[in-house]
Amino acid sequence: MKTLRLIGFGLFAVLLSFAFASCDPDPDPEPVIPEPPTPEKRLAKMTIEEVEVDGGETFRWIETTLFNYDDQGRVVSVNEYSNEGEYSYEDSYTISYSNNEIICNRADVYEKETFRLSNGKIIQATEDFEFFTYTHSYEYNSQNYLSEIIGNYDRYTLTWNGTQLASVKESDTDGEQTFYNFNYDKTCKGYNPVVVLELAHSILYEGEIFPIITNPELAGIKTTHLVKESDEIEVDDDTEEKEYKYTYELYDDGYLKSCRVQQYEDGEADDYKIYNFTWE
Repeated sequence: MKTLRLIGFGLFAVLLSFAFASCDPDPDPEPVIPEPPTPEKRLAKMTIEEVEVDGGETFRWIETTLFNYDDQGRVVSVNEYSNEGEYSYEDSYTISYSNNEIICNRADVYEKETFRLSNGKIIQATEDFEFFTYTHSYEYNSQNYLSEIIGNYDRYTLTWNGTQLASVKESDTDGEQTFYNFNYDKTCKGYNPVVVLELAHSILYEGEIFPIITNPELAGIKTTHLVKESDEIEVDDDTEEKEYKYTYELYDDGYLKSCRVQQYEDGEADDYKIYNFTWE
């Protein structure tokens, strides 16, 4: 009887060993290799079409800008031109980098922009022209978004709602103030250059735009949010108010293809701009 029990236990152990063997995972599973992140595209070309309506007449300007980069993704030269008849022109800029400084030089006339950086952000920009120099400083909020630009003659205060630029207040030395407010509805891939361009229209000299529009993180204004509507209220002896509506077209991969900015005064459609972007 004892022998039978021993045989029974032996058979039970063999059955268990088969059961465990059948449940063992594959000893050499295939490793899961994550897909490498898709590199962000660069802004290669931009056209700006401005249409001005004045007394029943329509005036149109089209400007094209081409951007060239180094192997670190930094813009190093810019070519700009317009083929609008008597208004035709060509300009070019070279941009160099050293330590915590970026320098942008215009080719045919004396114009030089110098940017001083700290912790990867622009903290001061100086524009040197033939007969004057203009300087302003940049300040940032706790999330490293641009919060203030203080210049020789004016100050701009930016308010952010998370990663959305909510408003801008402009104050000049004459006591005049202008307020800009923004509303949003969707986002794009990469970033939205229109925010930089619309700010630059009021704040920055042309040469100063180039390192910032291609690398907006340098000035803490990189955002994927697309403005739907905005208003501009100018407060002085005669308060004026303008409204703007933005319509967009995206590429299939989500990058911004075009944006139309339509201005309204007293509820009537007025001047407008059309931005077109090419990414590579």
